[in-house]
Amino acid sequence: MLRTRVLTAVIGIPFLIIFLLADPLCLAGLSAVAVVIGLNEYYRAVKINDKKGICFTGYVFGIIFVFGTWFNKEIYMVLIFLLFITLCGQMLFNHSKVNIDDTSKIIFSLIYISFFISNVNYIRIMKPYGEYYIWLMFLGAFITDSCAYFVGKAVGRHKLCPGISPKKTVEGAVGGVIGTGIVFIGFAYIVNTFFNLDFSFIKIFILGIIVAVISEIGDLTASIIKRRYEIKDFGNILPGHGGILDRCDSVILVAPVMYLYLLYIGL
Repeated sequence: MLRTRVLTAVIGIPFLIIFLLADPLCLAGLSAVAVVIGLNEYYRAVKINDKKGICFTGYVFGIIFVFGTWFNKEIYMVLIFLLFITLCGQMLFNHSKVNIDDTSKIIFSLIYISFFISNVNYIRIMKPYGEYYIWLMFLGAFITDSCAYFVGKAVGRHKLCPGISPKKTVEGAVGGVIGTGIVFIGFAYIVNTFFNLDFSFIKIFILGIIVAVISEIGDLTASIIKRRYEIKDFGNILPGHGGILDRCDSVILVAPVMYLYLLYIGL
């Protein structure tokens, strides 16, 4: 299992680098592809069939919301209203097949997957260091996961949330937080030294701690959904890792939190 995970990660690294180096518009397009795949995984997991186009509505608005960086708030309000009216119309004219539970799942998916992932694009276009911030976001999510996994395997004794994710330990969670904070300081040292930036070591360390905690919450949130619907993984597109949502469950919550931190506190 570990060998498969590592092999998939090694193969996927070049694609991730391309993703991180892409210009903002291209990045938004790639994010839209990830959102469509993620929505499809989610709809299958929560057992929503395409009842009279309700999933199609989710896909359409999911793609639209990814490009929210180019909308002003008035356009956003109109889009949210159109989404609500569309879902209400689908319930009204197909009430025997579309109910409030289905529409609630669609709305949740658009917030949880599409809107939160759109924050990747908001981070990328931040001035003047968006191209550096974007690396921090993915680095934080993946380092937290890796450190928590290996520390937990090595010294994990106390279960973190046995009713949600039996294999996660308190020691692993702490290791993920500390490891991410240290790696973020290392990142600041590298960019300050070789790229003449001036990132604050204190601010970036605090960001690393926050990112790690949110990353672990994101991972557990995905586990709650999977446990509720009795599935092991959301998909199998990534051998050893599951689906897009399995691999990006941490990034989904990290993106908006990191964007707000950078927007109001900065580095």
